Amino acid sequence: MKTGFTIMAMGIAALTLSACKIDSDWERNVSAQQNNEQRVEWLKDMQALSNGNVLVGVETIAVGANRSVDTLLSELDKQGNTVWQQVFDLGENENIAQLLVSGDNYYVLVNTPDGKTNLLAVNAQGQQRWLYSYQDGMARSMQLIADKIYITGKRTQVLDTSGKMLVDIHQGEQTWAVEVGLMGDFYVAGAKGVTAYDTQGNQLWFLANTESGLSQQVDLVWQAGALYLAVSEMQGSKAWLKKVNTFLGTAEWQRIIASPSSGSNLLEGPVLMEAPETGNVVLVQSYERGRQLTMLDNRGRTQWQAQQDSGVARDVAINDDDELIVTGNGATEQFSMQGERLAWASLSGSVQSTTGEVEVFGKSIYVGASIYRDGKIQAVVAHYTDQ
Repeated sequence: MKTGFTIMAMGIAALTLSACKIDSDWERNVSAQQNNEQRVEWLKDMQALSNGNVLVGVETIAVGANRSVDTLLSELDKQGNTVWQQVFDLGENENIAQLLVSGDNYYVLVNTPDGKTNLLAVNAQGQQRWLYSYQDGMARSMQLIADKIYITGKRTQVLDTSGKMLVDIHQGEQTWAVEVGLMGDFYVAGAKGVTAYDTQGNQLWFLANTESGLSQQVDLVWQAGALYLAVSEMQGSKAWLKKVNTFLGTAEWQRIIASPSSGSNLLEGPVLMEAPETGNVVLVQSYERGRQLTMLDNRGRTQWQAQQDSGVARDVAINDDDELIVTGNGATEQFSMQGERLAWASLSGSVQSTTGEVEVFGKSIYVGASIYRDGKIQAVVAHYTDQ
């Protein structure tokens, strides 16, 4: 990986700056393997816990004549020790969509190929509290706000934290992101646009995406009364970023951001966003040869753009110092809110480019991915100390 990168800002010449490499404090495999059985293990999500530990969700696949796919949950402490680990059988060929944490209650969202969605609730010791299931779910995103769980996919549902269904919306199309705003109004987004609902599930408005050739790469972020929607083009050459007026259901502004891939037909990463409390929004675009961060202010004016040849980005987080941490392709990078690349780190081994998660708690940075090592795909978590 190179340690130079480029910042482009309004009225400022391009600068090449250097960053320091940081090494991991430890790396750990998270595995359900027993004895000599063969397993393929895909790290799907992580969540930092209030005690500074990290919750890890892994799809664990036993290969061979008795092939099975299960959900593995594991809590690691800040020294990399396993606090507890549990395997759950939630259906055939289950696929973890997301983890959520609220105090001592943990939630894992799982889909199965027959269209069924399962929401599993466990306690802080990894013991099952309840399991809620429904058909035609294909859930992709969830949020937990004010003791309500919001889930969206082919259906959008709102549950309380005991698993009781409060709202059920059959919207008839796949949605990919959900956010919750003021007074319990919530918003779901897909390639066709974003829809607002009140607390009872009544539609308030729909803002259509009128651009042609949009992909299913969608992200939605709520920050201090502002709703931002990002959608990428199917060919990957650009993304549309909109700031949405949540009262009127109209776009306050829209910007087109060219992708670093320039339509090269290479593997594209998801569009990612973070909206720090400064009122700005950061858009992350990537493909297999590079990634790009673009910061815009709340009026849609580009503040800076940083590019780096470190491959697909899969996740982004903000630390306590309002610095951005981006990971994917085994490469993790830390950027200031001025676009300076401060530090970088890499996982050893052949990292699977479809995986990559980052979680931050205080000075702890947890990075997870699936890595091909010793002839098999392993789920690996690394811990770094923020410099």
